[in-house]
Amino acid sequence: MFPIPFSAACLLVGAATADTPADDLVAHWVFTEEYYEDGAFRPLEGDWPLALTDPTFVGEGDRQALLLPDRNPQLMLAGEALDPALLPTRTCTIEAWISMDTAPEWGGIFSSIEDNGSAETGLLLGSRRKNFAFAVASTGADDGDGTLTYLTASVPFQPGRWYHVVGTYDGKTQRIFVNGEASGESFVQSGPLLYSERHTVAVGAYKDTNEDYRLSGALHEVALYDKALRLPEIQRRYRKLKGKLPSPTNGTFNELPESSAPPLSELQPVIQTAIEQGVERLLLEQYRDGSWGYALGRFRNGATSLAVYTLLKCGLPRDHPAIVRGLQFLRARLPTKVYSAGVQLMALGAEGNPENTEWAQEIVDLLLEWESEVQLGSWGYPGGTADLSNSQFAALGFWGASELGLDVPKDVWERMLTKAVKDHQPFVKEVEWDGEAKGKRTGKRRVAGFTYFKDGVTWPETGTMTTAGLCVIGIPRMLLGRKLGVRAGRLAEEGTMLGMGWLEHHYSMDTNPVLGDNLYYYLYGMERVGAFFNTEYIGGHPWYREGADVLVRKQKDNGHWGETESDTAFALLFLRRASAPRQSGPSVDRRADAYADASGTVHLHATGSTRMTMWIQDFQEGLEEDFEGSDRLWRGLRVIEVQYLADGELVATVAGDPSRPWSGERYAARYAFPLPGEHTLAARVRIVSPIGDPEHPGEGGASEVEVVESAVMQVTTKSSPEDWMAANLEQVGEDLLQGGQPSATASTSLAESGPGYAVDGVHSTRWVCVAEDPEPWIHVKLRRPVRASAVLLSQANSKLSMRGQYAAVRRIALSINGGKPVEVDLGPDDLRQVRIDLARRTRIRELRVSILERAPAGGPAGFSGIELR
Repeated sequence: MFPIPFSAACLLVGAATADTPADDLVAHWVFTEEYYEDGAFRPLEGDWPLALTDPTFVGEGDRQALLLPDRNPQLMLAGEALDPALLPTRTCTIEAWISMDTAPEWGGIFSSIEDNGSAETGLLLGSRRKNFAFAVASTGADDGDGTLTYLTASVPFQPGRWYHVVGTYDGKTQRIFVNGEASGESFVQSGPLLYSERHTVAVGAYKDTNEDYRLSGALHEVALYDKALRLPEIQRRYRKLKGKLPSPTNGTFNELPESSAPPLSELQPVIQTAIEQGVERLLLEQYRDGSWGYALGRFRNGATSLAVYTLLKCGLPRDHPAIVRGLQFLRARLPTKVYSAGVQLMALGAEGNPENTEWAQEIVDLLLEWESEVQLGSWGYPGGTADLSNSQFAALGFWGASELGLDVPKDVWERMLTKAVKDHQPFVKEVEWDGEAKGKRTGKRRVAGFTYFKDGVTWPETGTMTTAGLCVIGIPRMLLGRKLGVRAGRLAEEGTMLGMGWLEHHYSMDTNPVLGDNLYYYLYGMERVGAFFNTEYIGGHPWYREGADVLVRKQKDNGHWGETESDTAFALLFLRRASAPRQSGPSVDRRADAYADASGTVHLHATGSTRMTMWIQDFQEGLEEDFEGSDRLWRGLRVIEVQYLADGELVATVAGDPSRPWSGERYAARYAFPLPGEHTLAARVRIVSPIGDPEHPGEGGASEVEVVESAVMQVTTKSSPEDWMAANLEQVGEDLLQGGQPSATASTSLAESGPGYAVDGVHSTRWVCVAEDPEPWIHVKLRRPVRASAVLLSQANSKLSMRGQYAAVRRIALSINGGKPVEVDLGPDDLRQVRIDLARRTRIRELRVSILERAPAGGPAGFSGIELR
């Protein structure tokens, strides 16, 4: 006898009819009380009982159905994985009577499948979002490790309605039928069915080695045949039960309360706008050294890793300047805290660059080393008392590392999962169910949230910690699948049932249950629960739609959420559904503004933010006619040079080639405006006149050269994070000053802006003089002299969002080793780093920077970075 893994949202189905030849049936279950005994459903055909604790039925007699609750029930996954020799080999049919409450991304009615990356084998009857689906892998389509064809029904299903769903494969053609009608066919697969060495068989779930997605609804029957049923037989079986199965009382079998949130179709454009504004705000908050500064002192790499991970999940490419600069900042130093290490691994996993695998392994080794020796399976900061929050970020880090192909020992996962359930879920209680009891429900259910410290010491169960505990359960279940030990697997089922029950009982999307704070962190936790357990509903609520509705209303006018960059990151991760295999909505489009003017003789185009790329798109129609004609010695418009003007000043010249006719060349040039604002661009083109000589343009006098011009084009430039960070990347290099162990003194300093902050190696801190200081200066001494060729100055306003916060330094005097001061003009843009090249490579013991001019005069000013190159 083979017990088959059964999920209480998980069952195998077959339609029980007396006219079905028993020798064609491989397995057949009917989910009524009549066939439930000794904790399992007895099959009508086959030798595979399905174990399930405390089932709930709807309806009466032989027309009953098993309720698949809208929560993860405790399932008995008994026995070993199934030997594929017991499954159909050449042809098959899977048949089911099912009513779906929700439309999951991946749904399984009958599942015997492996779909892991490119390795795809087995067969499945289930759903893809709102359509039923039938998946098959065969030898004829085998690409080396198998290929599945997911054939979806042409018509979507409606929640709460009964459907007779059948998938057939005859060795050549794959078909799906819904309610007695053909709904799709495919000819991709051919030949015998293709399986892996071992398969888990599940009913009511999509389940393979690393995935376990449960259904919500009701199930009457499932059958598996080793032949392909024909349409007349399918129609006869459909008519036999049509209209005879129990109907839900409120539209669905599980209570799905009405949501006050707008439909997702209405929300999606608003969500996309909110994401774009949030990404813009995150980019504006990045410091010029690539960091984000929240809690930078305690968690140096934490906020930066979180921001990089968020931007990648929002669709920015890994070669985006903000991503490149952020990773450079992270690479400079290994993390020293579990939070930082975990999120950094998530960022590296999301970036997906194989060249970073060795770097990621270093961080994995750190996390493994930081596991608490006193409480195995738990993590502290490191050090101190271990807690579930840190443990969660260790799990998230290991998950991120898995994206780069790095593994964590199985026993570590099992210790982590066991610790979370046994020590952080101490308060199991019975609570009243919301809504009417159905079938045999008692009206009560057992629930238990998760606590921060072991046994709930100090802090009670909270929303944030319950999502954390479910995360610690969900990740190893997802990564290890059936490799997870039996004991750990049972603990995972128990912990999931209790934890999901607690979230449902305390359901909220506008406050963190119990504590009320950390809303954005809590919502990101709910997003992970939805992703790791593949559910669109929690407690019958459409959690994503309701949470998104809250977030788009809470976003501030400047694009921020909450009080910190981390709050904004958590909100973006929720809206993008960052933990799901596929993110929600299109990637953020960061293309620059484009400008065009065709009203002049020259048609001028440009694109950019502060750095503009300009080019010639075309010339006025008819201009080239002056250069045509059979009697001419030469033909075609000949370009000598193109001149570009910004705000009336010549800023770029591009040479043409008058020896040959113009044939669409663009003559592109780039120019960076000193400051954002309203500006003008224009182009004038010197061409050989019709009477000139292209071989010697202009030598015969001015009459042989003509000048044609574009109209003056108005452009609006803005502080572009892309342009600004790209400029900062040009200045990247080792700061030799740090090797000299610098210290600093200054004429005056604002509170918490002392001179040491100008030489601490980060740009989130700064030295700033007081406004009343008439002659501000900062003096840097090196304990160990270093040789350098240049000084790099970065002013106090060290990120785009700080523009104008402190006065801009316009002119300084620089003295090296007590020598004669040299005056230097720093230019109009205080956000631009200024490199001052020395006359020769110099051994530097000390340097002094005196501020000679600032704007506005008398305002506080200073530097976030003084570096040596």
